Amino acid sequence: MDFANFPHAITKFLEAARRRDVPAIRAAFSDAAIVVDGGIEYRADAIRGWSELLFLQGGAVIRPINAVRREGKTVITAMVAGLDDGS
Repeated sequence: MDFANFPHAITKFLEAARRRDVPAIRAAFSDAAIVVDGGIEYRADAIRGWSELLFLQGGAVIRPINAVRREGKTVITAMVAGLDDGS
């Protein structure tokens, strides 16, 4: 999949996640953003807690695997893996 055409906010999020820059991760999301992880929805300030747990404490990496446009919004499907799990 060609990710070069992602909206700017998504490329900002992916780059911030790569750097484990939690403030930049949160800044990449709009106020209406929703993160769904393991069936749990995170919105607004809960996204900050999710990103801190995942990227700072968990040492995770994110790998986008799909992107679609729905009703004017971009939906990203990604795999998140810990650095020490062999992935």
